[in-house]
Amino acid sequence: MKVKDIMNKEVVAVSADTTVSEVAGILVEKKIHGVPVVDEENKIIGIITETNFFAKVDGDFYLTQFVQNVKENKLPDAEDLSKENKITPETRVYDIMTKDCIYVDPEMETDELFEVFRKYGFHTIPVATEGGKLCGIVSIADIIKMSTDKKSPTPEK
Repeated sequence: MKVKDIMNKEVVAVSADTTVSEVAGILVEKKIHGVPVVDEENKIIGIITETNFFAKVDGDFYLTQFVQNVKENKLPDAEDLSKENKITPETRVYDIMTKDCIYVDPEMETDELFEVFRKYGFHTIPVATEGGKLCGIVSIADIIKMSTDKKSPTPEK
């Protein structure tokens, strides 16, 4: 079975100029772990996930706290973030996204995909055609669903 057989083709993606408060709202509303960041040609330039919202500033800071307190809290040490490491509702995705985003080919076998999940410890991976054009997204949940969809043989009587 191939990645294209289990991936979600209806992908929510954002641009680098999207605000982090918009992304936080998307993650909470859609109950997803992350969204690919694409350019004008729908090519993947990064990914922003719940992990990008995690920080240790004055204690632990998580996405749900971010959504509630975005105006008061600080972001984690993010090398590209300026303004004294403070986050505001206007902070852009580009400032906290993972820029060297791994993506997989839709023709990849699911056994290989499983190894990518294991190796990198990701929960969500974008799927892109050659050249990096976004065409889907796949998650650990898709792998689990695939394994539960396989019918076990019926015992003989």
